[in-house]
Amino acid sequence: MPFHPWCFDIFCRQSKIQFQRINVSGLMTWRNSEFDRAAFGSFPRAKEVKASQEQWWSHKPGTEYLVSNPLYVPGLPEILFSTVKDEGLGASYDPYDETRSSQSARNRRAPSHNSQADFFSVLPAEIQLMIIDYLGSSDITNLSIASRAFTELPNSVWYRLVRREMPWLWEAWDESECKHSPLLWTNVTTAEIKSVVRARSTYAKALCEDGYTEHAAERVAEYRFPLSVIIPDQVKLPRMNTDWRRVLVQIQLNWDRLKGLQNRQRIWVDVEEVVRRIRKFDV
Repeated sequence: MPFHPWCFDIFCRQSKIQFQRINVSGLMTWRNSEFDRAAFGSFPRAKEVKASQEQWWSHKPGTEYLVSNPLYVPGLPEILFSTVKDEGLGASYDPYDETRSSQSARNRRAPSHNSQADFFSVLPAEIQLMIIDYLGSSDITNLSIASRAFTELPNSVWYRLVRREMPWLWEAWDESECKHSPLLWTNVTTAEIKSVVRARSTYAKALCEDGYTEHAAERVAEYRFPLSVIIPDQVKLPRMNTDWRRVLVQIQLNWDRLKGLQNRQRIWVDVEEVVRRIRKFDV
């Protein structure tokens, strides 16, 4: 069963969470149950994939994210590290200046927070948090403009929003949720592998001509031309020391240039469907 290394890595992460193991047997059961053309065509995919997936792949402008690495996203570590709170910062530090700077002073003093019309401010904190549980981040932002009661929400609220709206952001996961290390195949290209294989073959052939056995020549060639792959360090955000609202804001502000993260979201949704179908045939 062909499986791209990036996609399989994301499947492994979801499988460990949903099945507490890498459910390869369930994957093959689904594959053997829905292997015909009709089943393949019925699988829900991103609209960019459907638009480009012809007899030959059609490269369309604006779909570049489909081939961007979803595991090692350029610029993402820097963005995430910037959200980790510095314990030395004073109480006057405002981590949301970049979102407020676009508003004029007049807008910030607009009468949207008029206490006489702010009915939310008289509600108990417990009721306010219950309301928040039903809203997404964009709705909460709008609500904070309308009511002063929602301008300073607990960091835990934003953490829940990150987990709910960005389930594919495993940098926000707790270490105990999913122990996972990407394999070397996730950070090596076919061209790099072919280059090493060719070099080993040529070197081993020369050694055999000098009297080496085939097995010994292959061992020496492997040592002489190793497949060197560097797996970047995995970012893990500390739950208690991360500004989770800033995580949301910064990812939203930089979304267009985070092509790999866009692709991660797409693959994550596809793998969710794969997991649903595995469960359907898991008898």
